[in-house]
Amino acid sequence: MHTRTNARPAARRFILGTAAALLVATLPIGAAQAETVALKITNGSISTITNASDGRLDLYLTPDSLTAFRAFQKRNTGKRIDVVVGGRTLISPTIKEPIQTPFLPIGKPMSDTERREIVADILSGKATLELKTAP
Repeated sequence: MHTRTNARPAARRFILGTAAALLVATLPIGAAQAETVALKITNGSISTITNASDGRLDLYLTPDSLTAFRAFQKRNTGKRIDVVVGGRTLISPTIKEPIQTPFLPIGKPMSDTERREIVADILSGKATLELKTAP
């Protein structure tokens, strides 16, 4: 008795396996991934005030956060980042070169009351200070 074998399923598996391998081979290796760094502060100050809504909020980082901030900047020089407090993006600067000061400057028009609330919320743990990159 002669048993007929069907070669089509084997051929389909070979073609599908080859197609899958080609697809994986064309995916970028080490694709960019978003990065988030949470930072802690010791205090904040308001500086460079020229009118009621102008000025800069300087968030002074703890020693561990300052180390993490500097490393984050090195890894992400040339990239746009988001500075987020309590889930709200405050600014989205591009890191042109690492900041050497012990604070994170936030140059955004807002009232002194808003600046004080940001500092108080971070210090109390009500809000988190985060730096985020896009994928």
